[in-house]
Amino acid sequence: MKRKLVVVGGVNVANPSAGEAWAAYNGGKVVGIDVNTGKGSSLFFDDTIPQCVKNANVGTVFKAATIHGPYIYLCTTTEIVKVSLDDWRECQRISHPKMNDVHHVSPDGEGNFYVVSTGLDSLLFINENGDLKNSWCLSDEKKWMLENTVDYRAVESTKPHSVHPNFTFQVGDSIYVTEFKTSKARSVNNKTAVKYSVETGNIHDGVVENNCVWFTSTNGFLVALNVKSGKTEASIDLNELVGDGQPLGWCRGLCFLSESVVAVGFSRLRATKFRENIKWVAGKVNKKLLPAKPTRISLFDVRERKFIKDILLECEGDEKMNAVFSLHAYE
Repeated sequence: MKRKLVVVGGVNVANPSAGEAWAAYNGGKVVGIDVNTGKGSSLFFDDTIPQCVKNANVGTVFKAATIHGPYIYLCTTTEIVKVSLDDWRECQRISHPKMNDVHHVSPDGEGNFYVVSTGLDSLLFINENGDLKNSWCLSDEKKWMLENTVDYRAVESTKPHSVHPNFTFQVGDSIYVTEFKTSKARSVNNKTAVKYSVETGNIHDGVVENNCVWFTSTNGFLVALNVKSGKTEASIDLNELVGDGQPLGWCRGLCFLSESVVAVGFSRLRATKFRENIKWVAGKVNKKLLPAKPTRISLFDVRERKFIKDILLECEGDEKMNAVFSLHAYE
C-alpha cells in the first residue's frame, strides 16, 4: 500500500462564513502526509492575489490538482501554478481571461492543459503560453461568455451555474467533465462516448481505476461505474461505514492507496452548507443538529466495505488545512 499522500487545499480566513466560498480562504496549501503515522508537513503555500483580481473579493485556494512527471499542476481561482516535486519550487504561472473559479487542471503531456472553468460552466484547452486553443461550454446559458472579450478573472461571481463542472478525466481519447448539478460526466469531444450518471448525490471527482470510473459524491458516497458500459459496479455509502450519524462533511478528493484501500478528503461544512445539507443524513440524527466534523482524510477498504481511520487536518501545526480538494499518492 502506498504510504504517502500529497493533500491539496487551503487555509481559511478568520471569518470563513463571510462572502462567497472562494473569499473564505487565506491561502492555497499543499501538505505531505504519512498515512501510517498521520504526521504531515507543509510543502507549498501561496497567499498571493493576482493583479487582475485585486479589486474582487477573491482569496487564494488550491482546487483539484494533477501530478504529471516531476511536477504538480495546481490551480487557483484564476491560474495554473506549475511546481517542482523535487524541491517544491514554483516554476511557472499560466492564466487566461476565461479562467473564473477554476476547479481542476490536467496537463495533456504535450504542454497543454485542460482547465475546468467552473464560473463559465466550461472546459478550456490552454497551452503553456496561456493561449486558448479550444473550449467547450457545458451549458447554453454561459456560451456567450466564451464569445465576448470580458476578462472574467476580475469578476467575483458568475452564479448561478447551470452545470457547475468540477473535474476532468480521460477514458481512451474521450475527455470527460463531471457535472455537479446533473450528477453526470460526459465527454466533450466524443458524442458517442459512454455517459456516466450517478443517482446518489452531486458528483465531484472522477478517478479511473480497476476498469471503473470512481466518483465521489459530496454527500459522502463512492460510486464505481464500469468504464465500458457505464453500469454501476459499486455504490458505497461512507456515512454508513463511519456509522456515527454525523454529516461527514463536503466529500471531494479521492486516491487509491492499493487495489482496495482509498483515501477520501472531507472538508468541514461551513454553517450555511451544514444547514443546507443536514438532509444528507435525514432519519439518522432524528433531525438534531450535530456538530460538524473537522476537515480530514478518511481511509476506507472498498472491498471489505470498512472504515479504517481518520487523519485530522485542522490540528495546530505545519500540516493544518481547512479544506481539501484533491489527494495524490506518491512513493
